[in-house]
Amino acid sequence: MFVNQLLVITFDIYIIKLKEVFSLKYTKTRQQGNAITLTVPKSFNIKAGITVVPKLTKHGIFYEFIQDQDIWDFDTDVLQDLINQGYEGKSLINKFKNVKQSIPDAIDNLINKTKQEPILTKEEAEKLIGL
Repeated sequence: MFVNQLLVITFDIYIIKLKEVFSLKYTKTRQQGNAITLTVPKSFNIKAGITVVPKLTKHGIFYEFIQDQDIWDFDTDVLQDLINQGYEGKSLINKFKNVKQSIPDAIDNLINKTKQEPILTKEEAEKLIGL
């Protein structure tokens, strides 16, 4: 009797899970300014403001969650690089401050340099990244 009840419960859970899978609604992209947005169904329980990194794969776009990480925080990288260069003590602190202050200008320079490069076609971009 217990086994039969367990099978019924398991079967009921399986049916519920199947209903959840098949009841997922499709979502469409939409234009918002100069960007294309994609909504996430509320049933996924993803809070607003979560940072994701989109990755283009041969099967589509994969979004990787970035938790508790500021993608513009280079402090650890800068410190490790300066330590590898032999800085220590007060000179490490002073050099770190100087490098940290120069990061926004370096990012702006990269953006400007990128804008000057020729625009690739979709096929050229796919070939370049190995798709």
